[in-house]
Amino acid sequence: MDAERFNLVRGAILIFAMRMCVAQQTSDFDGTWLLRLDGQNIFKLTLATERGAVTGSLTKPKKLIIDQDGDVTAIGPDQVTLPVQKSKLGAG
Repeated sequence: MDAERFNLVRGAILIFAMRMCVAQQTSDFDGTWLLRLDGQNIFKLTLATERGAVTGSLTKPKKLIIDQDGDVTAIGPDQVTLPVQKSKLGAG
């Protein structure tokens, strides 16, 4: 992965995080969020809100190796799904 592509991925993650921080309504969090690299889903985050809590899951590769320069050097075919374990939405 070249530096330009890495910066693009890093920028997408930053925009996603900022979007999560400025959500005005809990429904702004709902949905499926994907991080893709070279046409392949790397992370899939599924969120739903109900009564001030967020539920959902994160699906990611079991094997994801990123070198010291931030380049993805290996992505395994197997995936793992992790549930949202604790959540609380606050004002602001």
